[in-house]
Parts: sequence; structure tokens; C-alpha cells
Amino acid sequence: MMDRPATPPLDGSVRVFPGFTDFHHAHNPRRTCARFAREDTGEIVHATFEEFARASHRIARALHADSSRKNGEVVALIALCDTLMYMALLVGMTRAGLVLRCDIAIPYITAELSFRYPSSALKDVEFVAKGYDLEIIEIPAFTDAFPLLGKETSDDHFEPFELKDWSPNFDDPILYLHSSGSTGFPKPIMQTHRTVLHWCSMLMTEVLYHPREMVWGAVMAPTFHTFGLYMQMYTNFVTGYATVVFQSKYPGPPVMPTPENTLEALKKSGVNTAIAVPSFFEAWAHSPEAIDFLTSMEICTFAGGPLSTKAGDTLVARGVKLNTTYGGTEFGGPSHLYDIIPECKSPGMIPKSLKDRALVRMSDRMKVRWINQGDGTYELQMLTNEKHQPSVENVPDTKGYATSDLWEMHPTIAGLWRLVGRTDDVLVLASGEKTVPPPMEGHILHNPLVQRTLMFGRGRDQVGVLIEPKTAHAIDPKDEEAVIEFRNRIWPTVEEANKNAPEFGRIFKEMILITDPAKPMARAAKGTVQRKLTLALYAEEIDALYDTVDSSMYVEGATPPAAWTHIRATRDLIHFALTSKYGPQVKFLFTSSITVAQSWDASKGLFPEEILPVPEPAVGGGYGEGKYVVERVLSAAASETGLQSTVLRIGQICGGLPDGAWATADCVSILVKSSIAFGCLPDSQGTVSWLSMQAVAKTILDVGLASGKHHLAVNLVHPTPVKWTNIMIAIRKSLDKSPESLPLVPFGEWVKKLEQRATKATAEDLERVPAIRILDFFRKLAGAKTSSGEAGGVAAFATEKARADSPTLKQLQCLDEQDTEMWVKYWMSRAFI
Repeated sequence: MMDRPATPPLDGSVRVFPGFTDFHHAHNPRRTCARFAREDTGEIVHATFEEFARASHRIARALHADSSRKNGEVVALIALCDTLMYMALLVGMTRAGLVLRCDIAIPYITAELSFRYPSSALKDVEFVAKGYDLEIIEIPAFTDAFPLLGKETSDDHFEPFELKDWSPNFDDPILYLHSSGSTGFPKPIMQTHRTVLHWCSMLMTEVLYHPREMVWGAVMAPTFHTFGLYMQMYTNFVTGYATVVFQSKYPGPPVMPTPENTLEALKKSGVNTAIAVPSFFEAWAHSPEAIDFLTSMEICTFAGGPLSTKAGDTLVARGVKLNTTYGGTEFGGPSHLYDIIPECKSPGMIPKSLKDRALVRMSDRMKVRWINQGDGTYELQMLTNEKHQPSVENVPDTKGYATSDLWEMHPTIAGLWRLVGRTDDVLVLASGEKTVPPPMEGHILHNPLVQRTLMFGRGRDQVGVLIEPKTAHAIDPKDEEAVIEFRNRIWPTVEEANKNAPEFGRIFKEMILITDPAKPMARAAKGTVQRKLTLALYAEEIDALYDTVDSSMYVEGATPPAAWTHIRATRDLIHFALTSKYGPQVKFLFTSSITVAQSWDASKGLFPEEILPVPEPAVGGGYGEGKYVVERVLSAAASETGLQSTVLRIGQICGGLPDGAWATADCVSILVKSSIAFGCLPDSQGTVSWLSMQAVAKTILDVGLASGKHHLAVNLVHPTPVKWTNIMIAIRKSLDKSPESLPLVPFGEWVKKLEQRATKATAEDLERVPAIRILDFFRKLAGAKTSSGEAGGVAAFATEKARADSPTLKQLQCLDEQDTEMWVKYWMSRAFI
């Protein structure tokens, strides 16, 4: 039978501060309060509850040495000291009648002040508001509080401190804790004697039903933070079980925890629990040695942020008993911890499988309310009740605390919930779609090159991610080659994260932003990224990363060209396709234009059926340039999301079945009408590869419905071009004109006639010779070099892929007199000619 320590009552008859310490002093004086392994000998040093209680008395006496302290006075504790000393300070200061404000430790204070006041050093900051006095008191020496560390007994000299005339109410403040600051600057949260007692009555009570004694391994947790206070002190107070700390380095600074030294301390001190922030478990998941040790633990748990699914799966697959802890400075730790341990028979606790480690069940002490967000997530609200008094009440319609935490319910097991983010984390994109960053951030964080991650994109078309490399892998973000290399090294991990994200929330490789080593992400005391501060820190870099087209479209007072609007509309359509129920499996066809080849060097041969990585061939008119930009957007979307997109570069469309309809505003229609007025048709070297309307329509359907691997780009031009001269002769014959009455003349001569007519053009001239209106267009055609290939200097296009996808295109007959007959008949029917 296990010799259990006596445990303090939780009915309010004994105050947590300093009453629980006094209880253990009286009932468990020789039991271990805290322990650590000496670095030199490996000997485990035990500080008893008696020794700890005595230390708190000595601290209280030191604080009242000059009798100037007032009962209930608020004192801020800004201390860089060992964990055991900090624990004793908390009890000693409350024993002295002081209300303690646990301010964040000196290293974090320095970081925060440096961020807020970049031009000021710590010593230059004006701490004291105008009209207030400041008194700075040095904390007692560690050796004064613990003169015989690990060896003190009741026989050693001791003078208890007694505070008279001080009996605070149950709802009076006892201490102030700071929120972590993950979503902004840390905020002081008042804790009363009642709220502290309610905290101690939550998850730690269930361990009393576990068959074996625990040795608490929260060695790395910062005691001034909720996580550390809970796991180092309240677990210790409620259960009477020892907590492990780092060895004191007094008078030097305390040990700064790392995954490596924390693991070593856990091993040497004989713990059977491992409690840390997620980043430590992420690191341990990469170490077989660490995993072997963690498998020997009774339980492992983390809090303060998400653990990547990959890291969690790795640990559990190797036999680590890992569970998620949920809590907050405003409401305590309301979730069960030991529900993954079948041996733990805590009343009212419902066991869960290890595969559900990422989901939590709230204690029945909580009165919870779930607020549906309409997207499958729910905000958790903790309503005030006699068993649970939140430290902050902010619910408008009743007493309680709205956590801003977003949860998803288990699809089949009632009462199990998975934390997915916060209402203030949610990125609402320009499309109105919402994505929750923590799951993706956590997955990317599992990469051994990555120190911290932060997604961004609120109000944008797509999301991006800011990544801080680990120190050994830091790069200069201005070094383009280094950035490309780092992106490539972590890209497989980002791709894995993308698989579990909604299509609109996936990260493109180009949207990975690397931090500057000189400008690390702002972080909270528990190590998590402070979102608002970091986003402000990198606002300029984030703005620079987004698509210049988007930024140009919103220049104040400027009207965007139609091409820009077209690009934006296509991007919106991509998002629409990706968010459909078929996601990237949707076949996305984009009708581009052969004008993307308007500056193609004909000496390079046929224009290929692929999306070119360089824009030079598309440079020229804005229409072709805009089409090219969209092609690149689609190429990126296909590469990053798997979107089944195909670009169809459509050439000149001519009239077709059933009646040869060809728009009278088209350049060829205009050319024919103007030629009749001139009495001659322009001749040119080269060919034409025009496609009839029905051929284009059928080919698009063929490509869209083609089976097998899709092509990123196909050229939709006639696969069997005909000579320009032959088409002009066929048109003349269809017009029932003779070679004498409508001869063919060189294109340059035809343009000269056009220029002459345009010199003093009348309204009648514009009606009979509409080519006057587009004189520059015909000048360009006449001046183009056409020794071979398409007439007018138009590039010649490859069609192998298009013909492979389209039986229509593959079997298409050459243009001939049958086609020209239909065109002429249509123009006549419209009284155009």
C-alpha cells in the first residue's frame, strides 16, 4: 500500500496562500517538497516541506524588517531567480500580507521594453508614472532563505513570522498573474483567494486516485506564468508530491531551460512525469534517446500552444503516454489530465484513448457554453458557478468568461473537443473564407530547421507564413539564393501541412517569409509567438511579399486597367474552384490568347505548349501581358495545390457552322470590307491558322473531358495552316470577283492606300473603309517580318499536346472555299458588304 501524504482540504477552511504550505509543514514535514540532482555528484537533494515553509517565514520577516509594509499592499515581483526561490517568494510575500504581482522575468522585461522603446535601454525607461513613488526592494539571498538546503531539520534554529491584524476576505486579491501575451501585450489578471482555491480543485485532484506517487517534472516551466504556477506549485500543494527543479546557481543567474538540459535534469532527478511546452516535445520527438526516456514516464503533458500532429504521432507510436492540458490565466485548468490512464479511477472522469490525446474533456466543475461560429467551430465560454469563479468576467448576457478559443467537437464521442485556434487568430481572407493557423503552424514547427512559425494573410487573397529558422540554420533574408535554398529544404514539411488544410488556406512556396536573425519574433514567457507584436514587426516585409498587381489595383485615385481586373477576377475564380467540394480535382480551363507570344523570337522555332518561366515573349500590348500573368498564377496554383488547370491559348477565331457568322468588328471582316472599297486585297507571305467557332468550342470540351494526365498549357490554333494568299484568293472567288477586278497587292501597298484614305477621311469614308479606325494595327501587320510561319509576324505554335487531348483538333480539315463562302454569305446577310 502506497504511503500517501496528507492532503489539504479544498472546502475553503484553509487558504491556499500561505495555508497549504503550513498544512504540509504540520502534516508532511519530512516529505519532499522539491528535489534536484547535483551536477557534480549526481546526488538527489531533497528540500522538505518543513524547509520550504521555513524559507517562506524567513522571506516574510525580511520583507517586514523595517515595518514599512502595509497589509494588502501590491508588490511587483520582477526577479531573475531560481525556481525554488521563486516558489518560496510567492508564499513568503503573501505570508507578509502583501498582494503579489508576478511580473514577467527580467529577460522578458528587457525584450518587451526594447520592443516598445527601441531607442531606450532598460535603465533609461521611466518606470514610475507621474505622481507615484517607487520603492525597489532587493529579494533576500537564496542562502538566507535556505541556509541548509536539503539538510534542515526541526532541530535547527527557526523563528516563525506571524502577521497580526490581517484577515483578507475570500474574494480579496492574493496575487496578479500575467496572461501569456500570445495575442498581444501580457495583461495582469487578478487572482483572489477563491479563484486560487478553485484552481487547486480542478485537474490536480484526479491524480490522488492514481495508484502510484507522482514526481512532478515541470522543471522548465516559468513559475511566474500560469503553466509554471500550476504544474510546479499547485500540483505540489494539492497532492503533497515532490516537484523537480533545476539546481540553484546562486549567486549566479538561474539555469535557462533548453530541451537538452531539461531532459538531463528529468533523467537525473528521478521524475515519472514530463511536463513542458510544445516546442520541447517537438525537439524530443526527433531524438530516439529522448523518446526512450519519455516512454518510462507515467504521463507526459504539454500546454501553452499546439503540438504538431506529426510529433504527437511519433511519440505515441513509440509508447509515450501523452495528453493535452488546457488552461488559461483567466479561468485556470479545467480539463482532465489522467483520462488516458485506465488505472486512474477519479470519480466522474471518463477514460479516453491515446489516439484522442489532442482532444480534451472539461471537468464537471465547469459550467461551459459553446457558441457556434457557423463554420464547424465553437467558442468556449466558462460561466460562473459556485465551483468555478473565473478571474475575468466578460460575457455580455451573464456572468462568465468568453475564452476566444475555438474548438471542434469529436464527430462521435460526446464531450471531447479539439482546440483549433482563437477568434483573434482566425485569418479572414479577402474572399471571406476563414482559416485557422495553429494546426499548420504546429506541423511546420515540427521541421528540425524551424524555431518558430506565424501565418498571416488577413484581408489578403492568400495566406503566407513567417518562419524563424533555428540558430544553426539562420540565413540572411536579403540573400535570394539562401532564401530559395531554405524554402526548398522545408518545402516537404509545408506540403504535408497543406494536405490537411482547406484549399484556400494552403501556403504557396513564394509566400514563405524568412525572419532576419537580427529581428527575432516577439515571444511570450512560455515561448509562444506573440502574434500582434510579430505581425507589426514584419508588416513592411509582409506587404512587400504580396502580389504587386493586387497592391497596384488599390492605389488611391487610380482606375485599374481592364487587364488588372481580369487577373484579379481569375484569382478569385481559382479560390472559388479550390473551395468547392471537389477542391483541386476540379478541371480549371483558362482561355488565354496567342498574344502571350507577341514578342516571341521566331528563330527559336514553334512557341511551346508550356508556361514559360520568363515574361519577355509576352511583352508588348497589355492584353497579352495580362494573359501571361494569369498563366503564371495558374502555374503556381497547380504546383502548390494540385489544381487541375489547363491554359488554352486561342488564336484567331473565324466564322463557322451553321451560317459562317464572323463578327463584323473583327479585323479580318474589316479588312475584307475595306479591300472592296480599295479594289484590291492585301497579300502576304506566311500562313494562317484560324479556327472556326465550332472547332474551338469542341476542342475546349475535348480538353476539359480528356482522361489521363492533364497538360498545363495547350495551343488552340489550326494544326494545318494554309497560305494567306490561298485564303485571299478563296475570299475573292466567294465575292464573285475576278483577279482583274480585285487583284492581290503587297500588304505594304494596301496600307499606303489606307493611309491616303485616312488623311482626309469623311464620315462616308469611315463607313466604307472601317480599316481607317485601326490603321496602326494594319501598319504593324504590314511591317512585320514574315519569311515563314504565320502571316503578319505572328508566332507559329506547336499543337502536339492539343491534338493529343482533342480528337476534334487532330481530325480538323484545312480551311478552304467552303469556309470563305459561309463568311461572305454571312457578311452580306448583315448588309456589311
